[in-house]
Amino acid sequence: MVEHIWSLSGRLQLFWDSPIVAGTVLAMLAPWLHAAVGWSRESLWKKLLVIGSMLLELGLLGCLVLTQSRGPLLAWLLATAGGMAFALMTASPLRRSMIIRSAVVLILVTLGATLTMVRERIIEGVLLQDQSVGNRLQIWSSSLDMLWLNPWVGLGAGEAGWTYSHWFQPDTTRYLYTGVLNGFFEIGIEHGLIVLWLLLAGIATITLCPWFVCRSESSAGLPAAVMRLGFCSWVSLVVYFVANLSSSLHKSPTLIVLALVNLAVFAVFVILIRDWRAIRKAAWWAALPATALLLLLGSLPRFHQPEIAVAYDRGAVVLNKTNALANARPAAVLVDRTVLGPLFGLELRKFLIESPEFNSLRIFDPRYPLARSRFASNAHLIMIGRSIRFLFGLDSKSPRDLLLINPEGPPIEFPPAWTVRVLLSAGDELGQNAPWLAVAQPPGVIVLIRGTGGQLLAGGSIE
Repeated sequence: MVEHIWSLSGRLQLFWDSPIVAGTVLAMLAPWLHAAVGWSRESLWKKLLVIGSMLLELGLLGCLVLTQSRGPLLAWLLATAGGMAFALMTASPLRRSMIIRSAVVLILVTLGATLTMVRERIIEGVLLQDQSVGNRLQIWSSSLDMLWLNPWVGLGAGEAGWTYSHWFQPDTTRYLYTGVLNGFFEIGIEHGLIVLWLLLAGIATITLCPWFVCRSESSAGLPAAVMRLGFCSWVSLVVYFVANLSSSLHKSPTLIVLALVNLAVFAVFVILIRDWRAIRKAAWWAALPATALLLLLGSLPRFHQPEIAVAYDRGAVVLNKTNALANARPAAVLVDRTVLGPLFGLELRKFLIESPEFNSLRIFDPRYPLARSRFASNAHLIMIGRSIRFLFGLDSKSPRDLLLINPEGPPIEFPPAWTVRVLLSAGDELGQNAPWLAVAQPPGVIVLIRGTGGQLLAGGSIE
């Protein structure tokens, strides 16, 4: 049971998937304890409830600090500061009490954070000495390119992490990511810039609503309970929005439920004010920062100039070498993940960089069925492992240049018009090399063996 409460790194996670999710849940729940503000002038029991709610809030925020999650903690700090501005703009008699309580809690949590391990993590993050921060900067830099691979409709749900892992991740990391550690980038990459713009405009509308709605005459006569609901739900939503800047929290079921509940409560608050003119004005003003942000994303500088440019073309990934030789040529690649491993994209990028023969690779995704018509027109084919089965049925009269890497199955008779090179690994645990080495090589077929640990270069040369 202890291992479910504390992560392996000694961070509090309280039965959730990670300390980051746990920290965000705590940061979203804590503002709701402000709902007791304003009861202190009534009965003794309500005074005790106010004191108890503040102690419980400090307890939740103390657990937040113990998660050592910088993103949720920063989100809570910014949202609480924004909540104080929210309260300042209202005409509610609770304004003074809400601001004082928020300020006291803000100061206490900040002091508590400076006395724990989270202080070291924050310093490491600011100085870019933390690997997780460096990885995030690398991923976000690549995400700027990934946004434009299929900008209008996106790459599809769940594709952001997979795409980065294969086609953008540095060879030194070699990790299969499930996301890009930023909810907004992830939604834009997977669902397109139109959906991202609508999302940003909606978030900006909610964020700006207090400025327009709470200053209207309609809000002056609202009951104190309604103002409490508006304040608590708004702060909780802002925590969720800001926390998604450093993690892909939009996929957590718990956080989705919390966000929807807060959104419903905030919608009730806005409806009760009934100042539709102020709401429309907030929406119009929200469209400006959403549009400006998308334009900014397109103009931001990249951290590096990649040797390989990535594009999507009719479902295939196209890798283009930026410094290819003049006589280099393109090729289509049929992948077998059992040969290249789960991160086959990294291996193919490395192959293209080191190969003087090819300037471009059109790689067909092995996760989906492949029709022979998709690659039949390519004169240069690279077939890996069991993908050799797609050779049957190709036009035997058309000249072709084939590179077969660790082909699975016995040798076949190739048409005279084809030039074939077969590359085999030195380590042959399954005995697949023997049939190819036992037969006399037919005309036009070259069988090579790659040395252990050697780097493969196209054209059959071995290092």
